[in-house]
Amino acid sequence: MTFFSRLAWRSASGRGAATALLAGTVACGSAGAPHPATTVRAPARSAALTSPHPTADTNRVHPAQSYPLVTLPRHTLGPFGARAGDRGIAAWFGPSEGDKPGQDLIAIVLGSDAGPIGPMRVLVHVPAGPDLMVVRPASDTPAGWTLVWSALLDRGEVLTALGVELNGGPNGTSTELHRTSDHIVWLDVLPMTRGTLAVWAEETPTGDANILVDALDETGKPRTVPMRVARGVRRWQAASAGSTAGIAFVVRDSDENRSASASGSLMWQPLDADGRPAGDALSLAKGTSVGSDVEVARFGGGWLFAWTDLAHEDPQVMLATIDAQKRVHGPGAAFESGGASVLSALTTSGEQVAMAWIEPHRRQGDTQVLGVGIVSPDGGSIGKAVSAFEIGLVTPPELVATAAGFALLAPARACWSEAPSRSCSGPFAPTFVRVGSALDPVQSEPLLVGDPERPASVAWGLSCSRTNRCFALAASSETPTGVFSVDLPARESPFASPRVPPPPANAPRLANVRTVAPTTSLEDLSATRVGDKTFVATLVAEVDGKRARHRHASAAISTFMVEDDGAALAEPKRLSTRATSIGGVSVAAGGEPADGAVVAWISGTKSNGEVRLAQVSESGRILRSLRLASADGDASRVAIAWAGDGWLIAWVDGKEGRGQVYATKVGRRLQHSARNERITRAAVGAADLALAVGDEIAWIAWGDARESPREGIADIYATTLKVTDATRASPETRVLATARHSRSPSLAALSDSRALVAWIEDAPAGVDALAMGMIGCLDSRSNVACPPVELPLAGPGQPASIVMAAARDEVHAVVARSSLGGGITLDGIRLGGTGAPVAPPWPLVVLDAPASVDVSLAIAGDGIVYSDVVVSGPGQRRIRRAEITWRP
Repeated sequence: MTFFSRLAWRSASGRGAATALLAGTVACGSAGAPHPATTVRAPARSAALTSPHPTADTNRVHPAQSYPLVTLPRHTLGPFGARAGDRGIAAWFGPSEGDKPGQDLIAIVLGSDAGPIGPMRVLVHVPAGPDLMVVRPASDTPAGWTLVWSALLDRGEVLTALGVELNGGPNGTSTELHRTSDHIVWLDVLPMTRGTLAVWAEETPTGDANILVDALDETGKPRTVPMRVARGVRRWQAASAGSTAGIAFVVRDSDENRSASASGSLMWQPLDADGRPAGDALSLAKGTSVGSDVEVARFGGGWLFAWTDLAHEDPQVMLATIDAQKRVHGPGAAFESGGASVLSALTTSGEQVAMAWIEPHRRQGDTQVLGVGIVSPDGGSIGKAVSAFEIGLVTPPELVATAAGFALLAPARACWSEAPSRSCSGPFAPTFVRVGSALDPVQSEPLLVGDPERPASVAWGLSCSRTNRCFALAASSETPTGVFSVDLPARESPFASPRVPPPPANAPRLANVRTVAPTTSLEDLSATRVGDKTFVATLVAEVDGKRARHRHASAAISTFMVEDDGAALAEPKRLSTRATSIGGVSVAAGGEPADGAVVAWISGTKSNGEVRLAQVSESGRILRSLRLASADGDASRVAIAWAGDGWLIAWVDGKEGRGQVYATKVGRRLQHSARNERITRAAVGAADLALAVGDEIAWIAWGDARESPREGIADIYATTLKVTDATRASPETRVLATARHSRSPSLAALSDSRALVAWIEDAPAGVDALAMGMIGCLDSRSNVACPPVELPLAGPGQPASIVMAAARDEVHAVVARSSLGGGITLDGIRLGGTGAPVAPPWPLVVLDAPASVDVSLAIAGDGIVYSDVVVSGPGQRRIRRAEITWRP
């Protein structure tokens, strides 16, 4: 059984619709689909669920009551559910008995406990194949239901309505509402004070659509004739409340651009009780790229609108309101802190409006985080009442109003309620979550159906009565498909809530995640703070659309400034197109904003390379540049750091053979104030350079294969330099001798007497083991003062890269962790003076990138700049900036 949930917001390009469809079979192994052998029958507790405490009340350990309704064959339209007072209905189209062509419309009435009342009834026979169907209450008072469906004809389509009484019988005969030669791509029915409004969209040959409305009485009979209320639209939504209603739609900004994602104007057309336009359409937003998820909710005496704006690199939820005097307020961003967000749902309960959204950067494996928040009283943003839930990726969540708050239906892991320290690893099941007016979860119910009871494959049609009792429809994973109604009264549930617990008070937290620049073929980036802005330098192995064929081919160095809200101040400035990819890029700010920042890279070719510097002002203007030294050998990463009255620079040069480390110092205006000093004498293939500066002492670390030159297995070596002239201040020290390959050192200077050093240890060739991060500390003579130990991570996996930065009396580290299940997570770790964590490592963000992608990281002040993958474009990257709160 495959379930397609077609949303009420619809575009002419074919995304979404107000129907549901049961057909085919569920693919085994998909997220959210239970394993055939997994059961959660209670009270005989399944191993897939955490057992409740032995003293738990056995009268409450049963799951919510479900009732079998029907077993459906393939190619069934529906079932659809709706509530009218304390009764509900489930209706569907299925094959007729015998050889009779066409399909029958079948319905069954449900009681207040969601159990069937009476038998199934065949309401009408449809000779042509039904395509879309909607079931709604016949009015906003309990008076039965109205069913509207479209069906294909030999030429065109026909729209038909039927009223159904509270006992489940047809309220007269079905009525043909409209015939059209266009394709009906969306359909909805709006309950009103007197009857309903049938609203539908007809796609024209141009790819746009026309919106039509017809008013129906409580028996499903038309009171008027269909009227077109909007034409040439690309997206639409409808809403009603009492005797008022309206249509939200998007029209193109120009006839030339017909793409679904093109910008347009979002409009609102008010309708009267007969579905006629009540005045001119009102403009909500111009030039906006509206996603296919606009929602409308009653708000005070007017309306609240929410949608996902796709006009920028990151999607962002926007809000706008229309008050009782038809004045437009907004639009504005729903979240003041910014960051990527995607709208899921919007609904009104009493005087409160709740909104649900997805934050893409919080996705992890087969789950994502759904935020639910109360809209502020002015309708301009999300208020302080916010909860977060960990849900699956398979089906979109539903959010509805209850008598005392709100309710959510979404796939989540099913576990018995137990100690909060136990993590839930049960099977996915459609889960009902009831929350109060402050969004605190008060009840959680995974929907378990069948005999024995197992997690439903999918659930839909959540509805709640004014008595605070809810019900939903659910389907099993068997073929043919069993359909159930599930009773969801308010109770003390024995199941755990999927609410995401807040992080520990002392754990680092990420906020304001923004894409600051798109790029392709990104090889490396570096970032620093210049004044109150973030300065970013990038190395891209592609010049004029031609990717470098080998690591010494020409690559481009570019820089740009970013505000804290993620806005780039100007277009990136290109410093060079002759950089080598293997050399990387390094950047360091000066002591004052007037000093700007200096960018360092390796330029040229393998046979004729050189270290280049460029000083860039706070405004982004290139002040001066310097050719520092030749690098005739195989150059590795260059490193640069501020040294009080100028900059220290270190690099690897192969002109003396086998790659030796060199260093020098330049002044505030890039004057070369010291000699180029050779730091190493015995190094073999020195690489992965790191540099950190205290007040008068600088530490330098590198990977060195001198103990294993044939195999190229390196250890980490370190020494110290004098800040005044870059001469060596202590002997070289091997930080740790291991059988593993040591690489990617990172340094952070806490004072002139101590620095932390971290690096990655790769498993030996042929050994099936994970890489691990190491952390230790060095004194002012580069001696190992703290024996290196394994760097703890926030979850299973292995480190891919590590960056560190000193911050007052501790060091902040960010680790790109390749998860065992695939994907990359950035972990934040607070480290003390010995390298031991002072707070638990905590996952900051889950990237879109697969585990095999190299992630570039840079810490700049209290922010981080990192690279991520653009899913829609092969080989494309995006550079993002986020703020990190390191301390409570």
